[in-house]
This record gives sequence, structure tokens and C-alpha cells, in this order.
Amino acid sequence: MIIGHKKQWEILIKSKNYQAFLFSGQESLGKKKIAIEFAKFLRCQGKQKPCDQCSECLEIEKKISSDFVLVEPEQDIKINEIREIKRKMFLSTNSFKIAIIDKAHLMTKDSQNCFLKILEEPHKNTIFVLITEHPDLLLPTILSRVQQIKFFPVSKTEIQQQISEQEIIEYSLNQPGKALSLTLEKIKEYKNIINRLEKIKNYNIGDRFLEAKKISQENLSEIFFIWLCYLRKTFLEQCKNKKNYADTKKNIKNLQTISSLLGRTNVNKKLATELLLLELK
Repeated sequence: MIIGHKKQWEILIKSKNYQAFLFSGQESLGKKKIAIEFAKFLRCQGKQKPCDQCSECLEIEKKISSDFVLVEPEQDIKINEIREIKRKMFLSTNSFKIAIIDKAHLMTKDSQNCFLKILEEPHKNTIFVLITEHPDLLLPTILSRVQQIKFFPVSKTEIQQQISEQEIIEYSLNQPGKALSLTLEKIKEYKNIINRLEKIKNYNIGDRFLEAKKISQENLSEIFFIWLCYLRKTFLEQCKNKKNYADTKKNIKNLQTISSLLGRTNVNKKLATELLLLELK
């Protein structure tokens, strides 16, 4: 299911001269979902959209198609991984081969240079899709050789067309991927995480260090997302009611900075969390 991004989809299916695309935008917007749907579109027996019934669509959905490569890294993408992608993509074939590299900013410098050579010597019937929240971490020479498609949060109205639960819509922060993954049970967990944030504000320095150690061993990206969602909502309410929002604004800025560091680098999670909690007001 795709929520929103109609303009981006139109650009994709009408593109004829590009062999590489770059999907950029914050996390959970549905960039990877659309990349997979685009792969189906290129291979499907249908015309304007994937049928999700033919063997091509089903094999891509199950990630078993020999003509489809999906890289979903947890850490840096090494040069050997890029070479393996090239080997698979350049096997002789008359059909389209599609490679999707999620979190493309995790490619090392050597990996990016290796990938650049692929773009400089394109092979017929191959399509690459790079996905990243941090396009500025990619080489300018790569950026100049791809068609860049930017993704943005969608409207609540578009999410409401697919999801009726208002609480889920509110906690999705206009991110389709997040909206589709949320449940009312998950929101209960979110509320506990928010309560945790409020409790930390009253902790002394020693307790904040202890809490930072615990949190750094958990799902930081999810915890920070929930906190950011809550703080933004609090900030808007404070502005609306003409209340002092200086502390909330600072908390948001610090959280965004730490979240960005965690997403872009191999920064020490415990140290980063300590810095955040020590500044929390």
C-alpha cells in the first residue's frame, strides 16, 4: 500500500533516460516501499501499476527474484558488497534488473567510488535506486549522475484515506511508513516512552547517566522518534497558548542533532544519549 507521493510516482513511471535514481527524505515516508513498487512496475505484466499477482510481482515482494537486489544495511556498506551488486546486475540478460540500496549514505568512500564506476559505465537494462535520509553524505559525482526525487511528509487527509484510527494518524507525524506500522497496542508503548521522558527531566545527574546507559541499549531510533513527535506537539501547543517554549525548543534541537549523528555516523550510542539527557530540561 502506497500512501501519498503521487507526484513522485508519476515522475518515476514517466522517466525514460535514467538508469539511476536517488530517493531522499526523512525516514518512514515510504521511500523503500515505492522503490519496491517501482521494481514491480518495471517487471510486471501490467501497465500503469503493479498487479501484485503475476510471478514477477510476487517474486520481488518475497525478495527471491534473480533480477532484483535489495540491500538493507545495518552498518557500513563495504566495497565488496558493491562489487557483488555489480556482478549480479551485469549478468547477461534481456530483461530489466533492479537494485535498491537502502541507507545509501552508509556506503564507505571506497564503496561510493566503486558505485560511481558502475554509473560511469552503465549496463543496458539495469536500474539502480539509492535511498537515503542524508544525500549530502554522497559524493557530488554520484549526485550528478542520478535523477533525484525528494520525498516529504504527506497530509493527514491522505493518511486518513487509508487509516481511520485518529490516534494512529496523530502519532505517525505525517509519515506513511510509520502510520502503516502503528497499532493501538504500539501507541500504549509510545505513551510509556513519553512518560519516561518526563520523569528524566526530574532526575539528578547520576540518575541521568544510569538512564542513558539503559536507553542506549534499546531501540534508540524509535525512542528518539517518539520523543521528537511528542516535543513537537508540545511546542505547537505552547506557541498556540502563548506559553514559554524556550526549553522545549532547545530539547527539540538537541534531539534532532543527536538523532542526525546516530543516523549518519558510528558515534558512540551511550555517549550520545548521555549528552542528550544531561541537556534535557
